[in-house]
Amino acid sequence: EFEVEKEEPYATALHIDEDTIKSFVMLRALQSMLFYLRACHDHPTARWLEEFVGIRGVSDYNGLEGLDKPWRNIVVSLFDADPVTISMPAAPGVRGGTKGNPYISDVDARHIDLVIEPARLAMRWLDCAKDVAKEARTDLLRMRQESWHVHYTYDESRSQGGDPQARLIYPVVAHDPEATDKSVFRGGTYILLKRLATREGVKSSLLALNDHRAGGWLQRFVSSHDEACASGECPNGAADTFLREMLEETPLVSREGMLIDPDAIVDRVLSNREAAAERWAFQLEEMPEDIRKLRGRFLERGLH
Repeated sequence: EFEVEKEEPYATALHIDEDTIKSFVMLRALQSMLFYLRACHDHPTARWLEEFVGIRGVSDYNGLEGLDKPWRNIVVSLFDADPVTISMPAAPGVRGGTKGNPYISDVDARHIDLVIEPARLAMRWLDCAKDVAKEARTDLLRMRQESWHVHYTYDESRSQGGDPQARLIYPVVAHDPEATDKSVFRGGTYILLKRLATREGVKSSLLALNDHRAGGWLQRFVSSHDEACASGECPNGAADTFLREMLEETPLVSREGMLIDPDAIVDRVLSNREAAAERWAFQLEEMPEDIRKLRGRFLERGLH
């Protein structure tokens, strides 16, 4: 016979640093803004902004923690930066004046000056952040439905095969935005939100199970499936794969006769993931006020 090892109540997510979710939202807002700049063929401004932020390749980054500085510091430094003039080669066929016309002066048609105003870019970034934060808050509150779906099927592909109920669980199955989505990468953001919340669910579970055999089992499993809990880039669907493979593990009985049940550990991770998501959704309610204060400081400074 064996007995189930007693565990502490599910850990809450109240200890979670609010900058975790807000920094993530600002990263996704920055990526959206860079996409819009390039879609409008403003490549010089996009390149300048990437260099200013100091993260090369941030547009293509598919991870959780892409900002290497506090997001408020980056925004404030943009507000403080002076306008920059960039001289660019003119496109073929561009004329800078009309020869012989006394009313139109000739200019150097070989170059065009582009003025970049960092403060305007900061404002646009904050506008994008408000939209991303609103969508992320809505999507975070779907984690309870996601938990049900983990047990309903081990394979996420079921929701991608035309299931009419799929969007109740996966708000954006594809990466393309819908007409009602304001941010261009909402689908990809949702996939990353699941990774972020799953990682926090695992962290809380490890903390609660620290003195239990199940904690050691979970730590070993995480070490051999580190993609889902890492902060860097990894394939889409890593969180779902992580949970599915944990469910596929066989229950064990320790030498002390304690049952280590992967199914119960998954339930714990999912419960803690929901707690983290709910806490983050609450924190994102405060983001419009954070943005308003940042804007206000800049506008007040301009009046003096």
